[in-house]
Amino acid sequence: KALRAAVEAFHERIARRGISQGTLEVVAAGELDDKARKIVLRRIRQQHFESTLLVLGVSARARMGGIIVAPDSDGRAADLGAVTLIDGLDRHRDGPPWNIYQGLAPFRTGSRAVVEGDASPFLPKWSMPKTLGEEVVGELFKDRWRFDFVDRRKDNHDAIRIALCESVRNVGPLETTEPEKLVTHAMPHGLPVQAAVFDVLLHRSIAPSATPYAALYANLDPEGRGGIRPDWPEATRLPLDTSTEEIDEPDFPEPLGDLSSAWRELLAHGAKTLGHRLDDFRIHRTLIPHPPVPTSIVVRWGLPVKSSESTARANNRAEVTRSAPAGRD
Repeated sequence: KALRAAVEAFHERIARRGISQGTLEVVAAGELDDKARKIVLRRIRQQHFESTLLVLGVSARARMGGIIVAPDSDGRAADLGAVTLIDGLDRHRDGPPWNIYQGLAPFRTGSRAVVEGDASPFLPKWSMPKTLGEEVVGELFKDRWRFDFVDRRKDNHDAIRIALCESVRNVGPLETTEPEKLVTHAMPHGLPVQAAVFDVLLHRSIAPSATPYAALYANLDPEGRGGIRPDWPEATRLPLDTSTEEIDEPDFPEPLGDLSSAWRELLAHGAKTLGHRLDDFRIHRTLIPHPPVPTSIVVRWGLPVKSSESTARANNRAEVTRSAPAGRD
């Protein structure tokens, strides 16, 4: 009887969300491959990387993105930090500047989230070279930072690396009354890379109702089309042969081990901008070798659900507010 009720509830949930049988098959596509098929898929993706870098004329060794979520000073809303490290930028033929980063989109009206400050997110301490303007250029365009890779200097034989950090205050609530409310983070990119890493760091005081899990989509951030994407269409979902794992330390396995120190320091810097230490967070990592481009790595997790007691307290506070006399400005 309990099993029947659970199955019926599952079917009702699918129907309520308008999910078709075909969509379910697409969702499952990346989880059903056996080991041999996953090996073939990785080989194909490596071939795609090698051909795409020649077609586009640019590539990078690795791209790391980190989303850091922490409670604000009141503990009721979330503050968010975003750090990026792109290492080994290279040119394979002449061509125009290639976009490698689009900054966080700010909202400055009502109770929307606000991107802090107008200073450049470029961090010279972890970048090589430590100045912009020749190999990598950046500009603030329509309240959003944009960075492009131009070319390598002929006299520079070192790796080109760019490090960036931005933060947003009051990005959204930290609790919900909806059991299935998901938070979605996306790392879109159109740059061929040997490895992409997407770390989601949740403050230890946050107990997600669903642990972070990743998906890969064959599209980019639709900023140019106006509006904010409420979700990512499952029809564009690609097979993903890796999963999101909670890790104790942010260090990388080989062959990315030499980037571990810089990445750890960069994550700590992002945490500090929110008033916290790196140890205050749990790290959920998704690592994808040779991700196809253009794609977006999307990680979702479930907001903590308000207990009946906390909901009652919130209703009581609202009732007191409604019945209180209006004060002077």
